Amino acid sequence: MAGTSLGHRRGADELIKIRLAKTRNYLKTTHSLCIKPIKAILMPSQLLDRIYDHQNRTLNAKVVFADIVSYSKRRSQMQAEVVDGFVRSLKKALESTASKLISYIQSNEINFNTDVIRIPSGDGAAIVFAFDGLNDVHLSFALNLLKAIEELNKEGSCDKFKEQKWCNCHPFFQITLGIAEGKVVLYRDLNGNYNVAGNAINMAARVMKLADPNQIILTEDAYRQLIDLVNDPTLGDKFLEFKNAPIKHGSKINVYQYIDTSESYLNSAPIGSLMAMQRMNKTVLKMQSLGLPFPFPLPDASNFNIDVNAFLSSMEGMAKIFEMGKTTDAISDIPVVNLPQPTIGELGDKAKGQKRTGKRKQ
Repeated sequence: MAGTSLGHRRGADELIKIRLAKTRNYLKTTHSLCIKPIKAILMPSQLLDRIYDHQNRTLNAKVVFADIVSYSKRRSQMQAEVVDGFVRSLKKALESTASKLISYIQSNEINFNTDVIRIPSGDGAAIVFAFDGLNDVHLSFALNLLKAIEELNKEGSCDKFKEQKWCNCHPFFQITLGIAEGKVVLYRDLNGNYNVAGNAINMAARVMKLADPNQIILTEDAYRQLIDLVNDPTLGDKFLEFKNAPIKHGSKINVYQYIDTSESYLNSAPIGSLMAMQRMNKTVLKMQSLGLPFPFPLPDASNFNIDVNAFLSSMEGMAKIFEMGKTTDAISDIPVVNLPQPTIGELGDKAKGQKRTGKRKQ
């Protein structure tokens, strides 16, 4: 009997040792990934506290702004389910990004749970990386987020979602992504959480609005820093440049689209609106060189409900006719696109401009 009892105790001791070893391995893994236990998650960020208290609240941040496509078209219940999926995808993307940076994270005592600022925006979020040294962390996170969303969308199939990029029957969704880098100011919001203000977060939101679903657009500053500091001589080949892209308040900037046709979750087709704009500008310059004036400013395809391709085809056809030296009677053969008429204010502003600059060239 004594031998049997001793055997049971030894067996129990071995089982306890195995369980303790598994627990230690789990804690070691979660620490490496900076996925701390619940008590640690609730702790404040030492990094952000130090910036807030001792660095005049300013920092050089890498910002990723994400927006859910066609979010407002869904029913309220479906919006809530989509946001739940979006939040799960954000967490998964952060974990995946952190898992590939273990050495840097441990040596610099970074905690992705507390040191990465998450700013909800209703139908999206801004993710702010407040630490230096990880020069491509914003791009890596953006790609991991698109990958996580693709995996979520593969959990089912919906013809309506495939056709129109949204539906009210499944919580599937797509996003647009904008990336910027620059100085921001740290502050606490109404809930006491850290938030940021400044040009970098504003620009990330503005370039994001240029993107088509599942595209990543960078500001010029973010692109230059990435190309200069990341040790990858081929990285520049994965970008398309768009010059003079229109953003808020009539400003125009150069933007850069990240492309990689080997990744199914990334939309590497050129930005539709900017490609149309380049095509339009080229046609306008050609028509102006042939002496064909325009009575009012060209329509902005993002503000009017028009068929952009049909409009451009009409312009290109007109330019071709004039280039061939045909009469204006031939213009009647060109497909007509009904465009919004200029307002009285627009015509008045144009007339004032002509008075200031003199007579229009014939």
